[in-house]
Amino acid sequence: MTVRQPHQPNAASSGLLTRRNARLDEIVEVLRAQQDVKLDLVAPARDLRSVGADLHVVGADTVLSVDGVTRAYAILTATHAADGDLAAKLDIPAAYLRRLRVQRPELFDANVNGWLQHRPDRRFLVRGLHEAGSGRTGVLRAVLSDSYRIVDNLDVLMTALSGIRAAGAAVDITSADLTETHMHVKVRSTEIAEHAPALLRDYRSPFTGARGSDNPLVWAGFVLSNSETGSGAFTIAPQLTVQICNNGMTLTKHVLKEVHLGGKLPAGQVR
Repeated sequence: MTVRQPHQPNAASSGLLTRRNARLDEIVEVLRAQQDVKLDLVAPARDLRSVGADLHVVGADTVLSVDGVTRAYAILTATHAADGDLAAKLDIPAAYLRRLRVQRPELFDANVNGWLQHRPDRRFLVRGLHEAGSGRTGVLRAVLSDSYRIVDNLDVLMTALSGIRAAGAAVDITSADLTETHMHVKVRSTEIAEHAPALLRDYRSPFTGARGSDNPLVWAGFVLSNSETGSGAFTIAPQLTVQICNNGMTLTKHVLKEVHLGGKLPAGQVR
């Protein structure tokens, strides 16, 4: 039996995927680094091929030679989430496909390639991280519909920060997390506060036992969330933070939500 160690893309690319409990400047730095090696390509199934359980994407890379610059294929190793995308798009059970990646990569290739060839004109949006011309393996982040509307984390975050600056309110970034599939940033302003005795009348801190009725102060803020990989919509959710324990209450009734659905993307790289 062939046993393959799963999900080991180029370290420089894979290190750009996640940050937990990060500072704002760390998140911004990672997102900018992702932009530098971002690969978004609309490709027909005939231009995709699995080799050794890595996805080869025709036309996604460049080769510089004495004859000039020519198009070549990029090699991308899938994240756990991207394996799920492949499984969903090709109607292969995800658990089975992930098992094949680890235990039988040749069967992984046979399954993926067989179903890709079944409908060779079907188009996908391939999202990855890949340093063009480097010859190194990149990261396959997602395989999506060619009607997917791209809303990048960096654009979302910088727009929100611009709005905060324009409002002139002092804020704290209370948490910032980046995963393979999501960005979540929580923002709080202690300058925008209100006494809410009715709301906190029966509230008790799970940490200190302090009663909300004794100090019924809440601060305003919001939670910013987005997925670049088809795992959720872009949302801004208002959130009240209770002073006595820093717990947040998200006001789901007032969430601003935008789904990632647009018109058909043209074939080729998305700029």
